[in-house]
Amino acid sequence: MAERLTRPSVDVDQTASRYMDGEVKIQDLGDGVLELILNGPTINGVKKDTLRHLVRQLYAELKVYEEGGNNG
Repeated sequence: MAERLTRPSVDVDQTASRYMDGEVKIQDLGDGVLELILNGPTINGVKKDTLRHLVRQLYAELKVYEEGGNNG
């Protein structure tokens, strides 16, 4: 297996989203928005809370994967 990207001592606090705008899930975003975030020259117009939700979701799911679990 490749080197881990997640860290054992870092977990996603599921209650932290209370400090952000409404929950955003990667499954809810259109292809154009994901393309812009991943490959665009700038991400102007994409809210910081949206990016934080996506990073938290991806990190949590990646950590489960790296630990050999099944997240759905």
